Amino acid sequence: MSVHQQYISGLIQLAREGRIEALKAVLAARIRGETGSVYGLVSPALERDEPDNHAILYLVFSTLLSQRDSKSIEHLRRAASELLMTGLSTGADLDGLQAVARLVGHFRVVDSEELRQLLMQQLYGFLESGFELPWDRLMSSKGMRWSERRSHSTFGWR
Repeated sequence: MSVHQQYISGLIQLAREGRIEALKAVLAARIRGETGSVYGLVSPALERDEPDNHAILYLVFSTLLSQRDSKSIEHLRRAASELLMTGLSTGADLDGLQAVARLVGHFRVVDSEELRQLLMQQLYGFLESGFELPWDRLMSSKGMRWSERRSHSTFGWR
């Protein structure tokens, strides 16, 4: 079994077991490009046809989706959404936040009613509480002033 296959099967196993903390650690390490062992899984180097560190994670999600393993899919989604919330609340760097946001999008967290509601409530709470870091940096990186973007316009609420 190749290193890639071992990594994929190991991630699938973590998702099936519902080990959210382990999933978060493995996903975060892969996104950051770390090659050491995390929970016994060694993140393989990029292959020639892999565009970035996310490709293998997308493959894991697609595999679970094709197997209709809804419980494991939910565990992956929860791990990705928790990584995003942790990154937002700790002021993670923008590249890291964007990488996790890509996972949240690819794992279609919005398809999970529970996680979608939780994410919206947490994001709304950040915006309404005047939580400034990293929101100011996020908005300024897109050329917007914080005062121009309020929670109602962000979520499309009028």
